[in-house]
Amino acid sequence: MAPEVQIFGQGIQRGLTQWQALQPHLISWLFDRPDSLGFQNDSNRAPSPWKLWSQHSQGFPQGLFQTLSTDGAIEDWIARQPINSNDWLELTITLQRLQQGLIAWATTQIYSNKLMAKFLSSLYVGFAGTWILLSRGVGSGMNVLSRDMFAQTAMRSGLQVLRLFAQQPFFRSMGT
Repeated sequence: MAPEVQIFGQGIQRGLTQWQALQPHLISWLFDRPDSLGFQNDSNRAPSPWKLWSQHSQGFPQGLFQTLSTDGAIEDWIARQPINSNDWLELTITLQRLQQGLIAWATTQIYSNKLMAKFLSSLYVGFAGTWILLSRGVGSGMNVLSRDMFAQTAMRSGLQVLRLFAQQPFFRSMGT
């Protein structure tokens, strides 16, 4: 097997393993304080999914979740990481699965249209923002080709999330 294929296979496997570890904790953070909802880290508001997810992940995704749980700067964190293709694939699969899982859950479980629109908006904007900040800070210690590839991939992922958000039926009624 070619080394590149083996590297990609390892990254995909690690991402799927992370997802399997996080899946049981996908929504449990929502029920820690049922009186509030959202991604804020304010102790008076909803609990953070990032802190919970950092406790049930490892490696590269865990570092991102720890940074997010402490309101750290994503750009600074990612710029210091010795990132490689394995790490990037692992993070991509993990974040996309979390995003897809939360959105799928919200669209089938939240029966108030207004609450669902608010929660889904928070999800879309939160994940898009995470991807875009990752694209802005991708490691200065990398070679230019890898840095540009990872930055473009992250930016495209963020834009794709925003595109999906704009296609939602509730998007047109936002701000009214």
